Amino acid sequence: MILTKNNIKNFKDWYCNIDQYGGLGLFIKYKGWTSMDLVAKLRKLSKIKKVGHCGTLDPLADGLMIVAFGKATKKLNEFSNLSKRYLATIKFGAKTASFDSEMPEFDIINIDDLNEAKILDTLKEFKGTILQKPPIYSAKSYKGKKLYKFIREKNTLDIDSIEEIREIKKNEIEIHEISLINFHDGIALVDVRCSAGTYIRTLADDIGQRLGCGAYLMDLTRTGIGDYHLEQAISVDEFETLISQENELQKSGIV
Repeated sequence: MILTKNNIKNFKDWYCNIDQYGGLGLFIKYKGWTSMDLVAKLRKLSKIKKVGHCGTLDPLADGLMIVAFGKATKKLNEFSNLSKRYLATIKFGAKTASFDSEMPEFDIINIDDLNEAKILDTLKEFKGTILQKPPIYSAKSYKGKKLYKFIREKNTLDIDSIEEIREIKKNEIEIHEISLINFHDGIALVDVRCSAGTYIRTLADDIGQRLGCGAYLMDLTRTGIGDYHLEQAISVDEFETLISQENELQKSGIV
């Protein structure tokens, strides 16, 4: 059983079995937390030493994560290739080195002539199988190091060298669906369903380049993994309350 809001009434059975059999759950990662921050918090609450996840989210993103406890960590590979769904907030008319809001804007231009029709036409060009370069500030491995660490150590690299590295590390991805929810004041809300391994930051940058105005990812929420949805996920606070209630029942002898 995967613990979700839909079956939370069965929490007692799930919780009592994770020591022996392990367990899986849908959880919400908060903005500002790393994926490992979530894992560490759930490890502390559950008192299960081995806790893992599949599908890392950047600290600036929030949303759905699948987390495994104990022996169930062996099952994480079953979920690693599931498609992902995101709500991406993209700002046009500026760029950042990280392709998101972590770094300052540059190349800021006027985009008064940008409209929904132009964005819609451009989004259509990205649907299907494409080759995607990773963001230069990413956890991709390069020469035995995380790419972002390598770049920061080699801070004298010119733009051509950086692009050459990105070209080497490019990967085939699939954009299954991409649609514009709204566009206002230079900011678009875009719904994306894509294959595992897709960098939405890079997608935002590529869309901006295709439009000729630049763009970066302002905000990101993962709303789905395969057939699992964010609405089914449990927050850390809810999980803590459930564990506290169950522990109190066990202490009082009510089982």
